[in-house]
Amino acid sequence: IRYSVMELPFFGWIDNLPGPIQEPAMGVVRGIVSAAINAKVDFDVEMLWGAGGYDNTKMLQARAPSQPPIVVHPTTNEPTWFCNVHSHSSKLRKDRESM
Repeated sequence: IRYSVMELPFFGWIDNLPGPIQEPAMGVVRGIVSAAINAKVDFDVEMLWGAGGYDNTKMLQARAPSQPPIVVHPTTNEPTWFCNVHSHSSKLRKDRESM
């Protein structure tokens, strides 16, 4: 299971750059944002390009490392399903945005 922990939806300006400059600009922006985010959190995030929102604006999505859905219960040592996807689901994020 892998969670999106953050979306930065304000990179549409890159689409207005001349074609040959877009890919290098995306690499520079991704590197800077990745370094800044990873310096502030206690786990590694991977920055992935996508498009989102109501206007398909170019965005960077920060994804947390994969986590196993089955963990060992700390008291019983039995395999236990643990998943907090409810707090990260796309539907719930959109519902929270509309409030």
